Amino acid sequence: MALSNPNGRQSPAAGKYCILMCGHMPPKVEECYGHFGDMFEALLKDEPASEHWDTFFVVDDHWPAQGCLETYEGIVVTGSASDSFGTDPWIVRLRDELAAAVRRKQKILGVCFGCQIMAIVLGGSAGRALVGLEIGTCRIVFQQLPDLARGLPWGHALPEDGSIIVHEIHQDCVLELPKDATLLASSPKTRVEVWAYDNHVLCIQGHPEFSRDFMDTLIRWRTANAPEALPQSQADQALAQLTDQPVTATDQAALQRLCHAFIAERT
Repeated sequence: MALSNPNGRQSPAAGKYCILMCGHMPPKVEECYGHFGDMFEALLKDEPASEHWDTFFVVDDHWPAQGCLETYEGIVVTGSASDSFGTDPWIVRLRDELAAAVRRKQKILGVCFGCQIMAIVLGGSAGRALVGLEIGTCRIVFQQLPDLARGLPWGHALPEDGSIIVHEIHQDCVLELPKDATLLASSPKTRVEVWAYDNHVLCIQGHPEFSRDFMDTLIRWRTANAPEALPQSQADQALAQLTDQPVTATDQAALQRLCHAFIAERT
């Protein structure tokens, strides 16, 4: 249970986590795969008997009760079709809530939109990627592994071979890292793929929660229902990447292990 501390705030409860849902997937796709929160629970939940996970659709203005967010040991911020730099009321509030969580030194895992909004919260910037929409798979390369592994309590979980293939779907990216942030991985098209701030913020531009089947389904749905956003030619290239440069079980396990180690310092 959460305990009160002398300043009147609730202290985080061990094994208690929440997922802040920043977007929806198409209903037909969700029928097959569940929503983003389901995917993150499947990715991160390791000890069902001792863990408690809550999901809040902040994109729909559904928030934890006042004073409740601070009781979570870890917070996951999902992807979104919205702009992390936008001015929608829920996005403005989310930036404020995350800034408060940073001051409390709660663990925050930001993915895609979550990666971008955390950069803004901490004083960096995000915006449209110069390369436009990136969709499919890409190889990300981790930087200076020996030094980083020594400096971070979860550094032992960084991929041993220095690179992995990840699923990507984004048109925005982190443009400028916050002061004192550590760049962990880059790719040919996106300089900021993985980064950390102190020991309690980890951000990933790619999607560790996505499977190959889900990516295939989502790409086909998007090009069929929104061809102006995803032309058939680009969809065909992305689908080819899923086969020609696949995210292997080893790649998936490496990124999952990193997320596990960060969110709960598991080995």
